Amino acid sequence: MQEDRCDLSLKRRFMTYVACWFTLAGRINPGRVFDFTTDLNGIAQTYAAMDERHAIKSLVKVGTI
Repeated sequence: MQEDRCDLSLKRRFMTYVACWFTLAGRINPGRVFDFTTDLNGIAQTYAAMDERHAIKSLVKVGTI
């Protein structure tokens, strides 16, 4: 059983690495993943939108790039 958990942990770490690499390389557009965008002042509205099923995944923008 312990062996399965270790294997799962390695897979999760690898998939996180791959997702980050593809995003930074410009192969994945995170704008297509998120369906609701807000700033730090709108976090309450974000949770409300997800609770009411108006949003599935939300992006919180902090500062400007």
